[in-house]
Amino acid sequence: MEPMTISQVSKILGISTRMLRYYEKAGLIESRRKEGYAYRIYDENTVCRLRRILLLRKLRIPVRQIKIILQNPNAATAVEIFQKNINELDEEITALSTIREILSRFANELANATGLPLQSLLEKDDILLESIESLALVSINFKEDQTMEKLNQANISLSQPTDIRVIYLPPRRHCRSPLCGGRA
Repeated sequence: MEPMTISQVSKILGISTRMLRYYEKAGLIESRRKEGYAYRIYDENTVCRLRRILLLRKLRIPVRQIKIILQNPNAATAVEIFQKNINELDEEITALSTIREILSRFANELANATGLPLQSLLEKDDILLESIESLALVSINFKEDQTMEKLNQANISLSQPTDIRVIYLPPRRHCRSPLCGGRA
């Protein structure tokens, strides 16, 4: 295979030239430049390495861990990194399951209380509020230890049978706030 330019590699692998430059800057790949030729050029070995990098990225392996894997030919290193990522995925699955349970509970309560104001429904279910409050600091990245502990507590709260009561409070009639319809 002849050496390829950055745009050729980009098209073949379906990634941006910006991403290729990033991988090069991160030390994952190297390009060469011919004298008098302004473009980066990639050889067959680099393209093969890029395919391995893309495979690992699709498996959600961070770039810094990919660099360690590629620099260390020992399979034990890769196994250790993969196991760590599996554990993090298990924690994320637990967190997502808890969030799913809370959303399901919301949906069920709303379905059972059709026509009731959402605000009164949310304010009256203390156990549900406690569960949601435990999620207040949850970021999209579920890998934070303290967040996992809070999500586990929320999961325990939700799994315990509770007596749920829905109280209907009629809307206030003299509210000008957009939250209550802006009617006088």
